[in-house]
Amino acid sequence: MSILNVEMMEKMNLYMVKYALDEEKGIRRLLQDKYLIAERRYKGDTAASDVLLDLELAIKSAYLTEKQRHVIHFLYGESQMTQTEVANKLRVSQKQISIHLRAAIKKITKVYKTWRYNEIEMLVVVDDMECTTV
Repeated sequence: MSILNVEMMEKMNLYMVKYALDEEKGIRRLLQDKYLIAERRYKGDTAASDVLLDLELAIKSAYLTEKQRHVIHFLYGESQMTQTEVANKLRVSQKQISIHLRAAIKKITKVYKTWRYNEIEMLVVVDDMECTTV
């Protein structure tokens, strides 16, 4: 791929997204984009596959509680549920969902810090309907 300048990238709706994997904010952003990144695997994006495999391993290595795993699954899986919807499904308060989510993200971040991951970048295509990695 040739080098693109910022103006060319904007015209093509291409943007570089950075995920600081040693920070909770970066993990939260990666989780939010997880489903969109997953779609790229089927289009031959090996970098997306690597990112998702590492994320799944980090989640397993974080020793999340059952509730924390469920919260991550329902919020950031295919269903993309809201915290309120997850709370209703799990029969707990929305505040409890937020607490479980925060704890899970802290644990996942700790795993990435142990692995000495810093930051990854992915080129994404943004349109009205979706954001996918390139």
